[in-house]
Amino acid sequence: MKSAILIFVLAATIFDINDIAKINALKAEADKSYLKGDYQSAFDKYTLLVDSFKVTDDNLLLNYANSSYFLTGLNGKIGEQAPQENSTYAEVAMSNYQKLTSSKDTNVKSAAYNQLGVINYHMGLGIPKGEKFINESLAYFKQSLKSSPQNDNARYNYELVKKQLEEQKNQQDQEQNEDKENEENKEDQEQQDKENQDQENKDQENQDQQNQENEQEQEQRQNEQQDKEGEQKEDQEPQSQEQDSENQEDKGEQEQQQQSTQDKLEEMNISEDMAKMILEALRNNEVQYIQQQKRKPTKKQDSTKPDW
Repeated sequence: MKSAILIFVLAATIFDINDIAKINALKAEADKSYLKGDYQSAFDKYTLLVDSFKVTDDNLLLNYANSSYFLTGLNGKIGEQAPQENSTYAEVAMSNYQKLTSSKDTNVKSAAYNQLGVINYHMGLGIPKGEKFINESLAYFKQSLKSSPQNDNARYNYELVKKQLEEQKNQQDQEQNEDKENEENKEDQEQQDKENQDQENKDQENQDQQNQENEQEQEQRQNEQQDKEGEQKEDQEPQSQEQDSENQEDKGEQEQQQQSTQDKLEEMNISEDMAKMILEALRNNEVQYIQQQKRKPTKKQDSTKPDW
């Protein structure tokens, strides 16, 4: 960015001999400080030349603007975090760079556009809505290349900033897509949760209704069972009474029969023990008779043979 140093030959019609000598000496000192990197000393001397002696040489103004730029604190490389800006020097630098964009010297004009791009780039870093400044810096780099396509610094800065803006746009698009997708997923999840809740409520209602129906059905079965048991009990009571009556009649008949037998035994003058003995003897005779009948041959005896 350091331009060649010009030796001014000032016309005597504009300045007197003493002013010419002072201007040439002051410019030589300013250029020397600039080349040494003593930008504060160079800035002070260039300021005196521009403000007091009204020097308007393009190359001097470019060195003046560059000295101001190095004092701004914005002299980092493109892509680095912006240093703290010194607004006073920044205003002087930008004002002179803007003047030089009208220079007839294409190299000076290209350098001025490039420096305006660098300043705007650093101004846009680390601040809200700084993208505006960075987009402006890209436009300045483009104008610098139009003024002088051989300006490699401007070409490098243009390609780098363009790539960063594209990456930033892609990232923003991706974030927007992710936000949109997250929002859609959130809405879908909310809808699914609502449907699940509605289904749960419906299932609970059905379950409550089923439980109520089961309770009613169970209660109905219990009532029917109780009614059935009551009917059976009512049916069993007459049967039980009838059975008791029959048992009582049988008992009465047995007692009457026993009494009749007892009366007959008394008439025959036979005691109960004697009657039991007679019955036992008759029973034994009956058994012997049955057994003898079983021993008799079933085959008919041949009359032509002896009976033995």
